[in-house]
Amino acid sequence: MLWPIRPLHSLAAFKNSLGKHSFAVSFSLLAFVIGLHCWQRVTAQSGRSIRVVSGAAQPGQTIVVPLELVAQGDENALGFSLNFNPAQLS
Repeated sequence: MLWPIRPLHSLAAFKNSLGKHSFAVSFSLLAFVIGLHCWQRVTAQSGRSIRVVSGAAQPGQTIVVPLELVAQGDENALGFSLNFNPAQLS
């Protein structure tokens, strides 16, 4: 069973240069969730990577999940999916 997640907004700070960029995505968790603690990195062969840092929330609260992107400077789009096991969040 997947918990309903409603994206509220995302904040992004990108510049056309090499290096690490950080941004956060806010979610409203409409479930019986107590907290989220995760650390995941996805790296392409090009050296680009995106990492979910961590976040915490009480049931019914909005959670801000910080993401870090290691960029090469020529990116024009970014996409990802967030999947989780609801049994680990209770």
